[in-house]
Amino acid sequence: MYIQSATILALLTSLTAAQDDPSPADYPYIKPGDLDNRSACPGLNILANHGYINRNGTHITKESAIEAQILAFNFDRETAAGPIDAVLKYSTTSTPDISFNILDTSRPPLDQNGKLTRTDRFFGDPVPFNRTIWDSVIDSLPAEDNAFTWKEMADAGALRRIRAKAVNPEYEMFETHLNATFAQMTGLIAVFGGSVENGKARIDWLNASIVEERLPYHLGWKKSEEMLGSPQLGPILRAVRTAQSGGV
Repeated sequence: MYIQSATILALLTSLTAAQDDPSPADYPYIKPGDLDNRSACPGLNILANHGYINRNGTHITKESAIEAQILAFNFDRETAAGPIDAVLKYSTTSTPDISFNILDTSRPPLDQNGKLTRTDRFFGDPVPFNRTIWDSVIDSLPAEDNAFTWKEMADAGALRRIRAKAVNPEYEMFETHLNATFAQMTGLIAVFGGSVENGKARIDWLNASIVEERLPYHLGWKKSEEMLGSPQLGPILRAVRTAQSGGV
């Protein structure tokens, strides 16, 4: 009886683990079709391209968006819920209390200037990926060792904002937008291997994820084995902030 019970318990445990940590094959990367909506947020686009959230980019429930980030990035629930709560305030779905469309994240007031991967709204549609802007960000990172530190990423982001402000006569950067920018940088550093301790993340992983908007399993990437929450992200966020010239 004991052996049978132990066997059943082991089976249930393995099934639970399989559900909590699915294989990449369960969420294959598929490029969006002509009728699929995407946003100016690479993270959300990645989740849609892998099917963690609705691939068409519409009527994404809060719970599905939270679960998607947990499964794909290993963010904890509180970290995953934070940006979703902000998006729901500006949802254009028929159920704005529980769902949003991916394009809702790319409209004012959530849309911001100086994005690392997109053009400013003043110059046109801010949703399509802008290779020229992104290449300028990558080029400002050191090419040595295929790695960047949190400070180097913070400096690259600051340089992008300086350049955007210089050419955009309607440039504005509110505190909420700046906070979102720093949070996005922190997420990129944490997801692609960085920490305050070692300070480094892989450039090729980051570049592939942004350009192709996919999880770079094909380059050997794996999500963090440690769940990423305030204890892991907080120090990186503070470090990114203090790395800015003048404390900006």
